Parts: sequence; structure tokens; C-alpha cells
Amino acid sequence: MPRRSWTAVVVVACLLVPLAAAAPAGPPTFGAAKDVLSFSGDVVGGLSEIETGDVNGDGIADVVGTRLAFPVAHKTFPVGIFLGDGKGGFVDGSSLWDGAPAETEHGRQILIADFNGDHRNDIFVADHGYDAEPFPGHRNTLILSTPQGKLVDASGNLPPESGFTHSAAVADVNHDGSLDIYAGNLCCGDHTPPEILLNDGTGHFTRRLDLLPPDLQDTNNYVYTRSVFLDANGDGAPDLVLGAANQTADSTVLLNDGSGHFRFGPALPPKPFGSRSILISFATLDVNGDGKTDLLAGFQHEDFSGRRIQVLISGGDGSFRDETAARLPAQDEGQGWPYAIRVADVNGDGSLDFAVSLHQGGNERGPLYLNDGTGVFHQTSLPATSDTFLFLDANNDGHVDIFDSFPGGPGGTERHQVQLQLVRVAAPPAVRLRVLKDRLRVTWAAVTGASSYEVWRNGKRVATVTATQFDDRRAAKRVKYAYRVRAVNELGPGDFSSTVTGRRR
Repeated sequence: MPRRSWTAVVVVACLLVPLAAAAPAGPPTFGAAKDVLSFSGDVVGGLSEIETGDVNGDGIADVVGTRLAFPVAHKTFPVGIFLGDGKGGFVDGSSLWDGAPAETEHGRQILIADFNGDHRNDIFVADHGYDAEPFPGHRNTLILSTPQGKLVDASGNLPPESGFTHSAAVADVNHDGSLDIYAGNLCCGDHTPPEILLNDGTGHFTRRLDLLPPDLQDTNNYVYTRSVFLDANGDGAPDLVLGAANQTADSTVLLNDGSGHFRFGPALPPKPFGSRSILISFATLDVNGDGKTDLLAGFQHEDFSGRRIQVLISGGDGSFRDETAARLPAQDEGQGWPYAIRVADVNGDGSLDFAVSLHQGGNERGPLYLNDGTGVFHQTSLPATSDTFLFLDANNDGHVDIFDSFPGGPGGTERHQVQLQLVRVAAPPAVRLRVLKDRLRVTWAAVTGASSYEVWRNGKRVATVTATQFDDRRAAKRVKYAYRVRAVNELGPGDFSSTVTGRRR
């Protein structure tokens, strides 16, 4: 059976009533891309995957990345840890490693979750290894947090296997309070089939093939490239949705009996490009606001060309129905295929939006779909990004920013950039006037996102400063002056502050 390379990342919420026509909130505006980190591709290889989560427990979004050799070779490279500073910057997190950093050969999916129960995030990497004949597979990687706040390579806590693990998903499948892993092995390697890795609560995992339907051990006819856990039938237990490769006609839902044993449930609606197309990316959100988790599924043709996004609405009984035509505008196949679907409230209107990361899309920009509040999405474009980007809040201002990565590789540079979302700045608070012997001093509190401040005196602008104070040395004695301040960023000035008045003696 011919094998090809598939790549994607999960982004780790009845009757169809008429949908009201609503105008979505305006598209967001992002500032210029700023380089925040770079590495020599000769040292770290070529970036393959990124995912976001807080990995050092400071409450700030960080990024984890995996690398590979290009051209394909039997080489491993360190897992990248990129720590956010909460101000829009990132630093190399290599100092977090307790001992040698964990290394991967071809990390295919990154899961960030608390696997050892210490209330700090850990990392699992699904790694299928050398992506060419004879597809020997590779061990997966487990990285755990330590009591000292470090990260340690704990891959020895996983079963000793070398599968071709193409996807992974995380959930507490047996309700014992610890997070388990579905490892979506396709084939090859040591021929490990898809499996559930049961967690003992301390980050030690045991292989359980008996929890999945026996048919899944036939990896010639049951081949699934994507996986995600969600409660598909409303019984409180995480069910498993598997997205089918070209060898398998239908994607499917596996229903959990509550104890971690899964059986085949309903098939997903037909693939939009026919039975031999490939479901390559998944994302979850509640599209229609009914409290059930729905699906976004990204497809490509069997020859790895084109793309189509499918909107699948949960029926609450394990089934999903295709409402793509009612939820999305007409789609152009485009050049790039949907490497990942990233979900976030991008424009801050309280509704979840999504964007598509395009692989091999040339100069084509990834589409951004804005939710109008009814679960109908309107298409616009992202700013220029690479094949590999994330949504996160890089500067802790409550607005979604873009973390964008460029792979590097031999003779190149792995680069990481941040594009901060620009929002109209607030009025400066805490404006005060202090009367000094030879001047009047106006002070105020800093405004998040401001690049400068305008100081206005008696209705006229008298200064533009970057500090949070202004000394007016031109103020005449015994003349009353009124001052206001407004912050400025790339979108222009914000609202004026309150007015303060005073006069020199």
C-alpha cells in the first residue's frame, strides 16, 4: 500500500433553525511582524509542528515546537521551548530542561496537558519518525514537569514501541482523574496499531489495545489520520472521533461506554472530495450555541492538493450532520491544503472564529472566518503568515495575537515572529498635575499597547512623548491651565483622559 506524508495539528464548542442574517464584527488589525527568536537550522533542524500552552506555570502563553531533518534523514532534534514574557516577546526556554532535552525525529502532533497530576502542564509528542520507505517508526516522546519547575524527558514512562504515530488526542477516558492518550498509529514501524495509553496518575502509561474495537488493528483497511476526543452523545464520557485517510471511506465516531471501552458509533457525513480524500485536520467548538461540541474538519484530495473545510454539527446522540453550506461561504479549493485549523475569538466579539493554516500554499494567505454570532462565518484574510502559526495572547492584553514560525533547515534560520493585534487604546488613567517651582508636571498611568502619548493644554496639543509624564516649562506664572492626555498606537489616538487643572505660583 503506498504511503504519503500527512501533516496537521488539532487546535489543543435538533433541527436546523433559520439563521438570522447578521453582520460580523469587523476584522482585526495586526501590527507589523516582529522577530522574537531565531535558531540555526543547521543545529536544530527544520521546524515541523508548534502548539501553545503555559509550560512553566507563570500563567503566560508559551510555545512548544518540534523539528525534523530535511531532506528526510534519520536524525533527531531537541524539542523547542519558547517562553512568553507576557509583553509580546519570547525567549529560548532551554534552561527549563533538567538534563538533556527531549528529542524527536518527526514529531507529528503536540499535546500540552497535565499528565503527572502536579497541576503544571506536561508535553506529549506523537512521533512517526522517518517519513519514507521502509517507514521504520519511532518512539513517542513524553516530557514531564518536575517539583523544581523544570522539564524532564520521561519518554521511558511510555510503552517501549516504535509505531508510526500520526495523531494523538488526550482525555480522561476511564474517569479515574488522570489524563489518558489515544495514539493514532497508522502502520509500519513495529506495526503497533492504534491504542489507548492509560495513565496511572503519575505520568506512567500502559498500552491497552483491548479498549478499542478489534477492527482498528487492521491498519490496511482502517486508517485514520486525525483524532479528537469530545462528548458526542451527551453522557459525560469522552468519545473518540477519527478522521479517515484515503484508504478508508468514512470517518467515524467511537462511543465510550464510560469505562474507557470504545465501540463504533455513527459514521461522519461523506467526505467532500469523495471517499478517497483525506481528513487532515480537526478543530472543536460549539458552532450553533446549543451546548454541544461541533466539529470543523479540513480535507485534501488524495494527491495532497486543494482544501475544503466541513462544518459538522452534533446531533447530541453521537451523530453529526453536514451544515457547511449554511455556515460557510462558497469555498475555492486554493493551492495549499489545510495543515491546521486554529480556533479563537479573534476579533473579541464573544464568538469563536477560526483560521486555516495552509501547507504548500505558495503566496496564498490563509483564510480567516469570522463568526457573526449565529454560527455563520464570513471569510476574510489573515495577514501574511507562514505555513505554521498559532493564535495566542502574547502581551496579556486580552486580545488574540499571531505567533508565526518559519522552518529553517540546513543553511537556513528557524525564525519566530509575533504580530500583535492592534486595538484602539484606552484613555490614560490616574492623570495628575503637580505644581513645581519652575514648571507644571503632568503624570499618568501607562496604557497597554500605547506607543506614545499626546499632551493637550487648553485645547491644543503641546507635546508627544513616550514617557508617562510631561514637564511644561512654558507655563506662565499665575495662569490657569487645563491638561488632557490621550494614548496613541498604530491605529491612531484613543480617547482623552479626564482633565486636570492648575497654575504656577
